[in-house]
Amino acid sequence: AFRLASREIEEHYTTRGQISTEHAILDDNGDNRGTRREAMGDDRLAPASDGLLARTWHLVPNLAERSLTPQERTSRDALELAIDALRHRKRELTEDQYYRELEMLLIPLARLMAESPLPVSE
Repeated sequence: AFRLASREIEEHYTTRGQISTEHAILDDNGDNRGTRREAMGDDRLAPASDGLLARTWHLVPNLAERSLTPQERTSRDALELAIDALRHRKRELTEDQYYRELEMLLIPLARLMAESPLPVSE
């Protein structure tokens, strides 16, 4: 939502040949320093970056999200954050180390998601 709104506002001013005097920022990591969308780059954010917590929120949960218990959501979110942190450290690891650590995170995540019963739609 933040990225979309930021892009739409930027496009609004650009198409009118105007300069935006205000810029949206997101601060969800508690450092009291917001980050602009342009500075966030892609989805492989650094562990201390803004946006990691916001990505765990679902404004309109789908069936899979609604089927998770609060404990399962917490576990899933922790595993996904650990995967993001590992991706950030990828250059520091050998290929074997990286894939070994990634496997140790992906297997529990896959088990968690496979064990979560999806509701049957009527």
